Amino acid sequence: MGNRIYLSKGIYAEITLMYVYEQWKAFDHSYQNFKDKEYQNILTEIRNLYLNKRKRWLSGKR
Repeated sequence: MGNRIYLSKGIYAEITLMYVYEQWKAFDHSYQNFKDKEYQNILTEIRNLYLNKRKRWLSGKR
């Protein structure tokens, strides 16, 4: 089994980072680029965009 999550049609997802207490936590098996602070800053921007869009959608302001 391992760390892969089966999605469908032979496609798997891997858990490479976890966002805990407002910071990214990498795993031992995470690729080096996921451990890089610059990369994590970009992921934080993407996360914030998603959260803002989700908040608007849930409030009915689509």
